[in-house]
Amino acid sequence: MVTPANISSVNVMETVQPIQVQTDESIAPPSAQVSSYLVSRLILKHYAPHILMPYKGIVCLICQNALAPSGLPDHLQEKHTLSILSEDTLDLKALWNEFEVVRDMKNVPRIPGRQPPLPGIHIIKGLFCQHCEQSVQKTGSMRKHWYVDHAHDKTPFSEDYVYCRINMQLLLSSARRYFEVMLPFAFPQRDPWEMYLEQHDSKISTELTVYLTPMLSEVPPLQKDTGWHLFFTDVIISPRKMDEYLVWIVLPPHNVLDGWETHLKGKIVDYVRE
Repeated sequence: MVTPANISSVNVMETVQPIQVQTDESIAPPSAQVSSYLVSRLILKHYAPHILMPYKGIVCLICQNALAPSGLPDHLQEKHTLSILSEDTLDLKALWNEFEVVRDMKNVPRIPGRQPPLPGIHIIKGLFCQHCEQSVQKTGSMRKHWYVDHAHDKTPFSEDYVYCRINMQLLLSSARRYFEVMLPFAFPQRDPWEMYLEQHDSKISTELTVYLTPMLSEVPPLQKDTGWHLFFTDVIISPRKMDEYLVWIVLPPHNVLDGWETHLKGKIVDYVRE
């Protein structure tokens, strides 16, 4: 059991590593970039909350909401049917004192927007006013904000002029203190090569094109559209695609007069089959 006498000797465990994301200085000034992290102690693992540093608030990892120490017992009981044991109450208070946890989330300084998200708090979609720093979650709230707080501007309410869509977090639910966060760039989960091939599927005929050989003036556009510069053995990884292109450039029958088309296709077939 952790007691106030030995609680300081328990090792700190950072359950979430500090988020370090490089951002453009034109988007967020260096002073706005804060390295945030969650701190946990053995006693906190039984009740889900972690301490959000350097803001010295509490985050419930079950529902990913920030809350004040005074509201923790009711929150755990009402939202997650958990109760704090009486023998743990003093240990938790000692922990709040050790990390100087704020007693009221309203005392947390306003968090600058357009920075990496705070760990442990869920990310939601929202709207950001392009004429001030106001962020809201619903279009109706933004409409009300526009006509009340920007009544001097007679421009009709519209998305293009009034607001933009953003990712944001909520630190204080009672005051609706939203702030915008910048997510790290995420690469698509699909294979880039397959995505490239799909761009040309509609341009490649699956039927024999023996009697549809292109005119000389049509070769450069076809090379551009079908990506001939890529579809050779050093880059083709799909047997299905290889067969498809061999059909597309199939040689004409022997009774057809030899011409530049036959010569060109013959060279391509030889190269692909090497």
